[in-house]
Amino acid sequence: MAFSKVSLNGDSPLRVQPQIGEWGPQQVVSARTKLRQRALMPLLLTGVLAALCGLGTFMFVQLQTGEMSRPAQVIVGIGTWAVPILLVLSLVLAVVVWITGRPQLADAPSSDLTRDADHN
Repeated sequence: MAFSKVSLNGDSPLRVQPQIGEWGPQQVVSARTKLRQRALMPLLLTGVLAALCGLGTFMFVQLQTGEMSRPAQVIVGIGTWAVPILLVLSLVLAVVVWITGRPQLADAPSSDLTRDADHN
């Protein structure tokens, strides 16, 4: 009778393997949370893109028509500075999350480090 290998990690790199606790993997996102994120992200992305397109259209029309009301001047002024600042902040946030989300090799048990080194 053949038994399957208990380790589900296989030859995957150490940085992508979950930490194993007493009752199973630790700090692993649940399937329900993943499902919510998969449903929410397209809606959120669509909303943000629609808002940016609406702001861009509003700014273009207001700048082309000449005289602007005071509220239109405020919206155009905020949009002129807010969009580039938000884009830079989102890029910085993405880099910070990418850097802090990676596990360090020093956190792994020594047997895992030698096993990972043997496969590379």
